[in-house]
Amino acid sequence: MAENLDTALYDTKEEALEAALSDSLPGERLVVCRGDWAKCPQSEICDMCARVTVVDGMTAGDVLAQAKAGHA
Repeated sequence: MAENLDTALYDTKEEALEAALSDSLPGERLVVCRGDWAKCPQSEICDMCARVTVVDGMTAGDVLAQAKAGHA
């Protein structure tokens, strides 16, 4: 389960999320920052963290849409 996405390894949020999704199973949760990813305090959970449940066929865009909407 990928809880903290290492965005330093990827050029975009979408690339980081696609990598996390490729390692996740349906029903697992991703913790995604709704704020400025560059300023995210790694390994800390805060009010800007969204928890998105992985489903079959989910894309990075789906994850970001749910995170921005504030779904938990």
